[in-house]
Amino acid sequence: MKYDSKSMSTVRGTKSVVVSRMAKDGWELVGEDEGRLKVTLHFQRPKKPINVLLVGGIAAAAVLVVAAIGVGAALESGDEKPAAGPSTPAASESTPGVGDGPSGEAATELAEPSTRETLTPENDEAFAAILAEPDNCSDSLAAWAEEREWTTIQFDGSIGAMANHEDYDTRYDILVLPGDDGSQTSFGPSFQFRDVSMFDLHLTGDVPDTIGVDDKLAVTAEVVGEINPSRDNWNCLVYLDPVSTEVR
Repeated sequence: MKYDSKSMSTVRGTKSVVVSRMAKDGWELVGEDEGRLKVTLHFQRPKKPINVLLVGGIAAAAVLVVAAIGVGAALESGDEKPAAGPSTPAASESTPGVGDGPSGEAATELAEPSTRETLTPENDEAFAAILAEPDNCSDSLAAWAEEREWTTIQFDGSIGAMANHEDYDTRYDILVLPGDDGSQTSFGPSFQFRDVSMFDLHLTGDVPDTIGVDDKLAVTAEVVGEINPSRDNWNCLVYLDPVSTEVR
């Protein structure tokens, strides 16, 4: 039996959701690598068998078609007479407008904008609209979070809630909301730093001894977002992996 393999990363707390979703497509979990915030899951599933007789028949048919075309071309060329007229340009000469510029992978790289640019409300209208979204559990927010997975974003926010992660004393789940109103914020996405220590926040600038609810932050982070596309299933939190955090 031969197998297809596939690996994907997700937030540690959402592992069961990913395993269940992959199982529906026939994927079996065979291993995992745990990180600080994420876990990489390894799956495999049996490859579908190839019908050898069908493939052989198709190949034989293709050979017959090529042979028939070759015979027809030979007969047709034997009946043609040389035509008088001006000579055509050599094959090495380039026709203006044809073949100019890069092709293949190079053309694709130039055509697609860089996905590594840090998004801010000033340089990305969609991100600005998401930060002002009145419904923190909307379908548009779920779609944005899924589309922008692994994208770095930068915005001014504040701490809406903060609690110890599970039974840890020095690891926290921190709710980060857009704007300056902290726990009183009534709009925008519910971002979360999940299972982080103070060291994981990569605090910069004038670093305080402690942080807490309603503190204002300048956030640069990567969208981790294991976001389920179904509004009935996703938990309305957009997970972030801190790149740098500054208390404003």
